[in-house]
Amino acid sequence: MRVFQSTYKDRKGQTQKTDRWYIEIIDHLGTRRRIPGLTDRKATEATGRNVEKLVRFKVSGETLDPVLTKWVETLNPKLRASLAKVGLLDAARVAALRPLAEHIDGTPDAPGWRQFLTAKGGTAKHVSDSCARVQRAFDGCKAAFWSDLSATRLMSWMREQQADVTDASGNVTRRGIGAVTFNHYVTALVGFGRWMVREGRAGENPMVGLRKLNPRTDKRHERRALTLDELRWLLDVTRQGPERIGMSGAERVLLYRVAAETGLRSNELRSLTRANFALGDKPSVSVRAGYSKRRREDVLPLRADTAADLGDFFGCKLPGANAFNMPKESGDVVDKLLRPDLADAREAWLAAATSPQDREKRASTGFLCYVDLRADSRTFTLLGTLAAACWPRAGYTPRSHNPSCGIATST
Repeated sequence: MRVFQSTYKDRKGQTQKTDRWYIEIIDHLGTRRRIPGLTDRKATEATGRNVEKLVRFKVSGETLDPVLTKWVETLNPKLRASLAKVGLLDAARVAALRPLAEHIDGTPDAPGWRQFLTAKGGTAKHVSDSCARVQRAFDGCKAAFWSDLSATRLMSWMREQQADVTDASGNVTRRGIGAVTFNHYVTALVGFGRWMVREGRAGENPMVGLRKLNPRTDKRHERRALTLDELRWLLDVTRQGPERIGMSGAERVLLYRVAAETGLRSNELRSLTRANFALGDKPSVSVRAGYSKRRREDVLPLRADTAADLGDFFGCKLPGANAFNMPKESGDVVDKLLRPDLADAREAWLAAATSPQDREKRASTGFLCYVDLRADSRTFTLLGTLAAACWPRAGYTPRSHNPSCGIATST
């Protein structure tokens, strides 16, 4: 190895030395190479010694050790590209040494995981949530490059997120994540790691060691089902309720009824058009695979009386018209529709008490109480009470596995 400064002629014809130092080495092919170094000689010499190590690893065919890998990660991108150009780093290796954020969001010359999920057919919300979870986990572990990652570090960080955050007085200011959210992180991280390996950006996936939790053991996030009696109160009171963000009480009642009978989620309900409903002898509603959580077309039965009311509601709607005028965001469905409707229904139920003692007794229960039902601001699912109660008798299997109607929680 030789470290030197190049010379050049200035405008006056005098010989000058460059500020930058250069490294001259014999590469793995026996070719003499000149690689630009730094403006400091000692730093350039240190760089040259590491380049010589790269040559030795290339000749032996061995994988770079952790120390040399970390050094390559911190190299100036131009120098790293120069090493790749002469063959000391292969193109895939250079790609893997990009910051993790670039692998997630992509760059103009190299699409990332976000673009892959979108091309795969993931919904905008799924893509956004998955990428955000992965980036949040990496930031929490202070991992900037692939070599910074390990299953132990990620699991430790996620375990820390399960703890509640309290203020100086001991009051909880932020609830820790629950088992369901913990498992969402695991799914996203493992998926990202598998993609990195498939794309040839990494040799192995350190995230395969991540393990999910059993949501049933997370007692903080138990949920109570919405009973049939509660559903009746909700529908009866909502029918006479005020308009909310462009939806009349009658329209919201139909929305809740369809949700209760089918177990469809908010995004699935939002995707429905008039053409998705078959209101003939065997009324049903179909959900396209692109919107179904199970990524396949679902055809779900409807009660005859619900189908009749839907027919009246749709009137002369064109086949491509939206079935319901739902808010654009899932959280708005709960916060701006369901939550206030539950509150109105509970207030009406309390007002129907026959005596002060009866009202006091009712007020002490969680009947129609939003908090007690654990309605989450991001998801809206009325699991099929009516379907579970009625369709098995007719030979149908309801989509929901919950035998009663509830509001799903996703912490």
